[in-house]
Amino acid sequence: MRHLATFILHRHNHQRSLIHLSHYKPQKTATAPAPPLPPKPPKKPQSFTFHDHKWEDPYSWMSNLNDKVAMRHMDMCMEQEDKYTEAVLSDTERLQYKLQSEIASRLAFDLCTPLRWGPCVLFDYLKVNLHHRMLYYRRVEEGKRYPVLCRRLASLNEEFISHKSPAAGYDFTSGKKIGQKLLDNNKEAERFVGYAYEELSEVSPDHRFLAYTMYDKDNDYFMLCVRNLNSGSLCSKPQAVRVSNIAWAKDGQALLYVVTDHNKRPYRIYCGIIGSTDEDVLLLEEPDENVYVNMRHTKDFHLVSVVFN
Repeated sequence: MRHLATFILHRHNHQRSLIHLSHYKPQKTATAPAPPLPPKPPKKPQSFTFHDHKWEDPYSWMSNLNDKVAMRHMDMCMEQEDKYTEAVLSDTERLQYKLQSEIASRLAFDLCTPLRWGPCVLFDYLKVNLHHRMLYYRRVEEGKRYPVLCRRLASLNEEFISHKSPAAGYDFTSGKKIGQKLLDNNKEAERFVGYAYEELSEVSPDHRFLAYTMYDKDNDYFMLCVRNLNSGSLCSKPQAVRVSNIAWAKDGQALLYVVTDHNKRPYRIYCGIIGSTDEDVLLLEEPDENVYVNMRHTKDFHLVSVVFN
């Protein structure tokens, strides 16, 4: 009787298992997302002949910088390429961060060799009746991505303290003159959408202003900026875009700068007066498309030489 009850119980459990299996639905396996497709810029076939050799270039339209429609297409293609690159490398973000951290750990967060530069200047804003030359240098602060342009008095033989406040160059609490930050490219990166590339930087002969150009990657040109080194603020003028060269004049009261055309050919020289509300004056324009304009001030800042290439 016991064996019969056991057989009936096993049979009942088996039937219940079969019922459960009959209602079982296998889970659908998650399909892998389709790999991103690379962008395909439009093709516009154009024939060329050179030395009796003929060929077609469907992408020659990209070189026409004067065509606004073509440039808009280029901007769209570049944006699509950026998104495609991010999508393809999305599974390597941790590896990218690891490599970046490893490379950064091997960099020497120290000073470059200071350069003695500039004429003697009276530091009126420091309220000290001494003439000094300045040491200009760059340093990369620990944990930061971009370098910082700094300066200090050449006569000050103490430790460089450029990474500490205050930024005005004089600590009234301790009564010590310290290194002064002139241009922090890490902050400039915040102004230029996370990217900072400084091409030119020139300190005025009186050490009061810093003129420099920063690359605007969204518009693909260099923007002129002038910073007041006493206050640390940006000057409202002169400001310009597509700037390829700069030179100080009139003992730091005026700034000359070269502007490029849409083909990135330097062809105009302007003059802007620091602090003036007047429009900058066009000094020179080169109409020949085969000639490039360049300039450079002399070491004593008394003359500016213009070169035509």
